[in-house]
Amino acid sequence: DSLIAFQILFWTGMRIGELLALQVKDIDFEQGRLTVDESLTRLDGEDLITAPKTESSVRVITIHKELQEELKEYIVRLGTRLFAGRTKSFFEHEMEREIKLSGVKKITVHCTRHGHASMLVQMGFSLVEIAKRLGHGKVTTTIETYCHQSMDAQVKIADRLGKVERGEESGV
Repeated sequence: DSLIAFQILFWTGMRIGELLALQVKDIDFEQGRLTVDESLTRLDGEDLITAPKTESSVRVITIHKELQEELKEYIVRLGTRLFAGRTKSFFEHEMEREIKLSGVKKITVHCTRHGHASMLVQMGFSLVEIAKRLGHGKVTTTIETYCHQSMDAQVKIADRLGKVERGEESGV
């Protein structure tokens, strides 16, 4: 569970609540896209599915073929929601556990989103393209948060991320 979740978080830049609300119906393998139109929040011990953080957070994210294949394999074992029964704190605990095992510097689950954005900046994608992928309503949010669209651009992002995962291109 946690490995594929962290891969989705890093390779898409999704927020944890968006990941937790992700359903099989949100994945279009024909087009290689994920639709982000819901977010999961836990309130008083109850899971609530709501609209995402902002209006611009509703978006379609193009994903590279390697992530699509890993998702297909994962989905074979699932029901409707990809991470049903999992919570933000579950993934925070898993991240802490893996960090202790590996000895790497401590990071948070949200750092996967920052890492994704930073890698895209380093790869030379425009701030407009990155803002759209992350669901920011304003490029200034991206600039303020991550800087120290066309469908063609989204496909290029997904293709280059696939090259990074295959080791054919450096992500930094």
